[in-house]
Amino acid sequence: RTTQMDAHASLTATSIHASLIVTDTAAHGLSLVVQGDGTADWSAATKDKVSIAFIIDGGTTVITPGVKGFLEVPFDCNIDQFTVMANQSGTLVTDIFKDAFANFPPTVADSIVGNNGPALVSQQSHQDSVLSDWTTGISAGDIVGFNVDSILNVHRATISLRCAR
Repeated sequence: RTTQMDAHASLTATSIHASLIVTDTAAHGLSLVVQGDGTADWSAATKDKVSIAFIIDGGTTVITPGVKGFLEVPFDCNIDQFTVMANQSGTLVTDIFKDAFANFPPTVADSIVGNNGPALVSQQSHQDSVLSDWTTGISAGDIVGFNVDSILNVHRATISLRCAR
């Protein structure tokens, strides 16, 4: 569980290792780890992982192709994995667009996925962290758009982009 303490620090407690971790990554990039026996040590902080999720819902019918919507990303990050999950097995091919807010709306010319966009091929879920042909960097304030290129049998799908901040 993470509790926000101020703009630069968060408090994380975990019972798995009986330790308390205080992280101030924005200011110093260090974590203070206090073990259950009272010992403490500073260590380099790992980058925070966040997910940017977008739900595409066709209701009682199959999702239709086309642009499904946009999200503003309020922080700098780098995408390191995508996950696609659907309500049932099917085929779904998507594209993701990204551009600065000043250029809204992002279009197919702003695609970031190369030849490996989030997709399902006769399956219900798929995950991939090999994003070698993606443009993975997102800047604070960028707009991300989600497009369905083709679809078969899927009524509802979630596309999740795991990012390092």
